[in-house]
Amino acid sequence: MVFKQKSFYIFLIVCGLFFIRPAFVLADILGQSKIFFVEPTYDSQNKEQIETILENISKNAYFYLEKSFKTTLTIEELEQIELILKNLGQEFDQVIYPKLISLYGVEWKNGIDRDPKITVVFHQLKPGAAGYFRQEDEYPKQQAQKSNEGEIIYLNADYLTSSYLKSFLAHEFTHLISFNQKERLKGIVEDVWLNEARAEFAPTLLDYDKDYEKSNLKQRVLQFLQSPPDSLTDWESQKKDYGSIAVFFQYLAEKYGSKIIVNTMEAPSAGFSSLNYSLEKWQVGKTIEDIFTDWLVTVYLNDCSLGDNYCFKAQGLTNLRVVPSLIFLSPQQKKEFTTALSLKPWSGRWYRILTTEGDLRVNLSAVLGVPFKLSYVLCNKENDCQVKFLEPNIDNKIEMFIPEFALKYNFLTVIPSIQPKTKTLTSNQEEPFFELNLSTKIENTKQDQDLIANLEAQILQLKAQIAQVQAQLQAILAKKNTCLLTYNLFLGKQGEQVKCLQSFLVSQGKDIYPTALITGYFGSLTKEAVIRFQEKYRVEILTPLNLALGNGYVGSLTRAKINFLISQ
Repeated sequence: MVFKQKSFYIFLIVCGLFFIRPAFVLADILGQSKIFFVEPTYDSQNKEQIETILENISKNAYFYLEKSFKTTLTIEELEQIELILKNLGQEFDQVIYPKLISLYGVEWKNGIDRDPKITVVFHQLKPGAAGYFRQEDEYPKQQAQKSNEGEIIYLNADYLTSSYLKSFLAHEFTHLISFNQKERLKGIVEDVWLNEARAEFAPTLLDYDKDYEKSNLKQRVLQFLQSPPDSLTDWESQKKDYGSIAVFFQYLAEKYGSKIIVNTMEAPSAGFSSLNYSLEKWQVGKTIEDIFTDWLVTVYLNDCSLGDNYCFKAQGLTNLRVVPSLIFLSPQQKKEFTTALSLKPWSGRWYRILTTEGDLRVNLSAVLGVPFKLSYVLCNKENDCQVKFLEPNIDNKIEMFIPEFALKYNFLTVIPSIQPKTKTLTSNQEEPFFELNLSTKIENTKQDQDLIANLEAQILQLKAQIAQVQAQLQAILAKKNTCLLTYNLFLGKQGEQVKCLQSFLVSQGKDIYPTALITGYFGSLTKEAVIRFQEKYRVEILTPLNLALGNGYVGSLTRAKINFLISQ
């Protein structure tokens, strides 16, 4: 799910054609062999070239499969892959292709290869990588020596049986459209984060995220909760990056319509400028900066009673809440707290301030030129909350003073954020950090045991919330493993691959592998555990092979499902 962007420079000495292409093209033939350049940074074995076989041809696409991967499949698995690619071709022709080009615009039709069909190449990628797009394929070999000269996207062959396969194809196809609509036709190099955000939103446009529990969106939400302060624009191609943009664009679409995202493709600009173009076109009355500020409040509160702008209503997102950092002030322990915050552009932090007594003073400051804003949520003793916003003064400082804070209020949550007006970076260069200084202080204090008891109850509630989020994250982390299965396993096998299999089975719980033995020997107990696992995922592993019961043989389909779960 990566947009591979490189720069190509063309120097013309005289007017005329830079290169000559044939006026016609020979169509690809089912079963033919073809060599493709691939990205070694994503290929599972760091290869630069692979040999493939054309497995399916649909109205709008060719589907190639890596030959070395195909040779590992059984006859039954080959039949399953043939059916999967046939169905995927139909889904692409009937749903993905027509819907996305009607919204985002067309890809380079009859492009550099003069073929109206795009090409989808399945090869084995590194764990966790779902796919990518090579921009250099859109240029002739005279300009890009390792160009495959075609409208091509690449997907992970190990995910052929994944329920997310349609979403992955839609994501990468959106990159093909983006290249044509923004860069080739308008000469605009899109910001990487927005390019990825549009592609990440494509499955939602296709209704693939409606069943939230089975959607890739659910994984993105969990990734966001694991690292909520992640910057929208500082793109490192990490899972946390996809989590942030996915949740932000879900909010943007829910509140102002998917048209705001779709119309960025037609905008004569890139990044936030194109989003503001779309907001202005549809007369929303807000800038993307305003919406980002509201979003930071929403992912903390998610409470419709404070207004529709501060909650999610979509399935799966109604319980989304980030856990704030806690600042506890008391006359017995700490009356004052000061910290230096390092924030990247288009990111925020959440700090909940509690105290037992007195007035509260909060100061936030930065050197001149640092573009920060402050949102805050103030909740009284009846838990009635108000949301307000403050801008820094001429000295780039914000000062708050709340008299009788401990008597009147339960807590104050401050949400500082960095929102620069300058253009975001589009290369792999990192965004800079901005420094903020936050200080909190209680004044005019006196003992109040009732207030202390109330505060301790709030702290216990916060701890429970933190434990709940940590449990969710642990559920994700518990699926991780350090090994992958690289060949088929069966009764009597032994070695490290068997240990890897047994470790995975242990992680699936006692219902799957009650004995939880990791011996390195594939015995009858391991076989029984494999059978339970196969029957748990019957639709993906057994049904395609016309099997009613598991057989304990760890073939390509079983391995693919295990490796997919390990990489999540």
